[in-house]
Amino acid sequence: MKKTLIFLCISLFTIVAIAQKSYRDKFVEANYLMEENNYSVALPIWEELYQGNENNANINYNLGVCMLNSTNNKVKAESIGYLLVAAENVATNYDPYSTSEKSAPVYAYYYLGIAQHLNYKFDEAIVSFEKFDKEITSKNYLYDNNKRRIEQAKYAKYSVAHPVNIEVTNLGGQMNSQYPDYSPVVRIDESAIYFTSRRLLEDSSNQYLKDFNDAMYYEDIYVSYNDDGEWGVPERLNINTTGHEATINLSIDGRTLYIYKDDNGDGNLYYSKLESDSAGHEIWADPVKFGSNINSDAYETHVAITPDGKRLYYVSDREGGYGGKDIYFCNLLPTGNWAAPQNAGPQINTSGDEDGVFIHPDGVTMYFSSNGHSSIGGYDIFNVEYIEDSNKWAKPKNLGYPINSVDDDVFFVTTPDGKRGYFSSFKEKGYGDKDIYMIQLFDAKETGLTLYTGEFTFIDRMTPPEGALVTIIDNTTGTLVGYYSPRQRDGKFSAILRPNTSYHLVYEADEYQSYEEDIFVPDGSMYQEIYKAIRLKPVRVGKKGEIIVGEKENIKGVISVDGAKKSGVSIDLLSMDKNLLNSSTTDDAGIFNFAALDPDSVYFIRINTEDPEVLKKNQIVIMNEQGEELLFKKIGEGLYQFSPKKAAEKATYTTDISGVATKNGMPLKKVNVKLFDKEDDLIAYTETDNAGVFNFSKLNSNERYLIVFDVDKEQLPDENDISIVNEKGEILVFRKIREGEFEFIPDNIRTTVSKEATIQGAIASNGEPLRGVSIDLLDDQQSLLSSSTTDDAGVFNFYKLDPSKKYLIRINAPDDQLPTDDNIIIKNKDGKPLNFKKVGKGLYEFVPEADKTPVYVTNVGGLLTINNKPVNGANVRLLNDKQSLLASTTTDQVGAFNFYNLSTDKQYFVQFDAIDGEYPIESQILLTNADGEPMVLNKVKDGLYVFTPTVKKNIGLIYSVGPNGERIYSTKSYSIEAREGIKYDESYPTPAELEGVIVYFQKFFTYNVKDISENNQQFLMFANDIAELVRQRGYADIIITSSASKVPTRTWKNNTVVSSKRAYDTKALLERVMLKRGLKPSQYNFVDINTLITGPEYKGDYLTNKKVYEKFQYVRVFVK
Repeated sequence: MKKTLIFLCISLFTIVAIAQKSYRDKFVEANYLMEENNYSVALPIWEELYQGNENNANINYNLGVCMLNSTNNKVKAESIGYLLVAAENVATNYDPYSTSEKSAPVYAYYYLGIAQHLNYKFDEAIVSFEKFDKEITSKNYLYDNNKRRIEQAKYAKYSVAHPVNIEVTNLGGQMNSQYPDYSPVVRIDESAIYFTSRRLLEDSSNQYLKDFNDAMYYEDIYVSYNDDGEWGVPERLNINTTGHEATINLSIDGRTLYIYKDDNGDGNLYYSKLESDSAGHEIWADPVKFGSNINSDAYETHVAITPDGKRLYYVSDREGGYGGKDIYFCNLLPTGNWAAPQNAGPQINTSGDEDGVFIHPDGVTMYFSSNGHSSIGGYDIFNVEYIEDSNKWAKPKNLGYPINSVDDDVFFVTTPDGKRGYFSSFKEKGYGDKDIYMIQLFDAKETGLTLYTGEFTFIDRMTPPEGALVTIIDNTTGTLVGYYSPRQRDGKFSAILRPNTSYHLVYEADEYQSYEEDIFVPDGSMYQEIYKAIRLKPVRVGKKGEIIVGEKENIKGVISVDGAKKSGVSIDLLSMDKNLLNSSTTDDAGIFNFAALDPDSVYFIRINTEDPEVLKKNQIVIMNEQGEELLFKKIGEGLYQFSPKKAAEKATYTTDISGVATKNGMPLKKVNVKLFDKEDDLIAYTETDNAGVFNFSKLNSNERYLIVFDVDKEQLPDENDISIVNEKGEILVFRKIREGEFEFIPDNIRTTVSKEATIQGAIASNGEPLRGVSIDLLDDQQSLLSSSTTDDAGVFNFYKLDPSKKYLIRINAPDDQLPTDDNIIIKNKDGKPLNFKKVGKGLYEFVPEADKTPVYVTNVGGLLTINNKPVNGANVRLLNDKQSLLASTTTDQVGAFNFYNLSTDKQYFVQFDAIDGEYPIESQILLTNADGEPMVLNKVKDGLYVFTPTVKKNIGLIYSVGPNGERIYSTKSYSIEAREGIKYDESYPTPAELEGVIVYFQKFFTYNVKDISENNQQFLMFANDIAELVRQRGYADIIITSSASKVPTRTWKNNTVVSSKRAYDTKALLERVMLKRGLKPSQYNFVDINTLITGPEYKGDYLTNKKVYEKFQYVRVFVK
């Protein structure tokens, strides 16, 4: 603060003093400031002296040199104009202190070469450097530097002509600002970016706090979270002060942030530990300064630690190095302290400067920046691999253009797979000074690592408790890989696992049962990701206070074929995620064993053999230690699923269930749903989404559960308002216990036939019914159950059959009279044919169910338009196949309506009232299923149409997005991305704006945000529709309307600029996306762009009424 006040006083004094000085005084003052390298203060003086002296080579020279030393990259590039004028009048007897000096020194050639290089004019830069070379001798302090500049220009020319295969994406205005944003460090799962910014704070509290050296705001650290592919508004960390703090690295577990701080003019390295991230808001501990073996009286700028935590790399300009700043390393001692530093050596360090060290998660690849190796300009980014066999570094490799530019490129981090990188750079089309970018490295070699991401879930809570911990141990060496804590924000943690290695993982939390598992990462050169959800149960306490925990189970299996035990068969034990846990081989008795299995988990047994007889004819038995057989399920050839629970507990399989809840035909949104087990203990809870959908996972398939809706009484759903299906889509039977409470068993599947089935058959031969033939009904063991005789029509009947069991019929007729398969019919009592198959002479197998396909339910959506305009408030009714009323609704602002939980195999009617005396016709109605697929609609009479949800048609490209995110196909389309908390009917344009519109897109913004993500799926689908429209009819007319609310902006000059940027940035994004789809701007027309300031007058209440104002912060794109 003291430095800041001094800076303010000096600045004010300087401004007043300069205004009162003569030309000579100003000239002397500016020269003095340049000798002190205070270019930012000298620059405005030279700009003032330039007025009226535009052709003075000396003033142009000094002004150009000051601009070239600016921290603003745009100002640097603009120096070329002044230095060109200076270089036209060079004198060897130049006097820098003479006010009458009109010429420039020979150094004008050197600085002009730098400016030309910055503007990618490499040939001209080489000429300027060579001119300077002819004017100086080898004793000149810039002689070697100038030689290097010539080689650098040649290398830059080649590199720019041979760019690497990448795609660069600006991370957008949500993250980047008009101020410098740089030094990004990224979590290994790319869920967050921490970066440094020199921006004005949102409350402008740092408006007058600027660094004396460059008159810019002090560095602060921010974090932005990746939510579903979009980077959120950056949050300022709690560890920032009024001085400089900058990000330099992040630990592999994301819980240690490495920081640079400027202490009294010498840079030092610090680290901070994540203390808490409850409610998604991170609290970091006060930064701790590294010890004196790392920090020194010299200048330390960067630090990185290997993934195993055993080696630390850092950058320092201390004496004894190979050049200016060098890279050093320290090894971790058994005491936990860092050993004495060692220089990384001449393969890495040069006579120039090295900086920005980053260690890839593979632990052997280093990224760093250097201006001493062959570079395109200033600092370039390099990578180099450590060769463990020879204990030395390979030759560093320049990452090439356009990753590296003509300016300084210092900060670069990459993802575990090596296919993406994050860096900061100044680009003309950026948001301000330096911006943060993500690059796709298409030709990069994929790193053979595994990113293991675990997600803690808890039966009785939504976030992990304090102290939740994961321990990972290398099974091969027995060494600790690390401890990992799940984030409170999302319950996730990430770790890097090496290939061809077995790991033991322990998941634990206080007052919860721990869980352990082994994971084997197979050998291979490909990068892979493993996701694991870990669900911990609370520790149960017995009556006497003892802790009850599940005991481990041992299992035994037997493999036989046709009664003969099979020895020497390899058997694998797999986890629920199908990761290899253990292997065994059957003994002479065909027995295999596995020990210490979790009784609450699900496992797979895999038979490894190429013997087709064993694979296809094996009989497998799995037993517990008590010799009781366990239930199992065949998943595939040689693959079986089972649970180690004791037979007395009915060893069960787990299943997932999904439900839909509605009320009065509308989905129940954001309603709490609780799940209780058979002991009436709460075991899980969730919340319905915008479509009324809720999900529960890993339920025992044959146990009783209770679902309870926690909602106001008038909103409680009834039996007809909910539907529950298992993971196969089969509808479950449930019953209402009391208001809002429903009981079900996951195995209890609803069928469409009665509990007792009747079947009827008919047989014929040579076109004639087979009369008086005896027909036997057998069970699946071919035991006789009943007999019948065909009548004169060849018909026979059997009654009271179990609809789900397997039966056989045996036709007792001479061989020459036995019917062929196509002369046999078997039907149920509804007359629907049954499937059957021949299993022997005159012997046929069948199941009495008419249709063994599970019954599915779907939602349907509709759209009603008349004269290309949506019809609002029209009455629509859904009728069953008997034309009895099932549900009714009305169309909304865009003519949309919805019905829920329709059976896919049934026929329905949809009925409309007359509108202004006329019924809507078929072309004005569109109906779609839950997948957004249009359905066939047939007219029965005026206003009445019949349809079946599975009967679809293809009508082309246009769709709408309804209030629950569903697609609704139409000849007209209304594509909305509605913001949370904004009413659906308030999110739409006016009917006048929709006049003649075919399709449109709308995006709402938060305060000061102006960008649509290039990964926004709705925008990409919208662009696909435009592209298809252009291909079909040859053109598209596009109108863009943007709006800013009347809340004053603090980021841009005014709200008009905000609105304009929303419109023109959207236009630019659409052009880029369309170009990727093969369409040039000449193939479509932007016929109008409207930028508006709308909404209520601002009353200083943004924080309390933000949702009111955000309705007027949007961009709309209309296509006609």
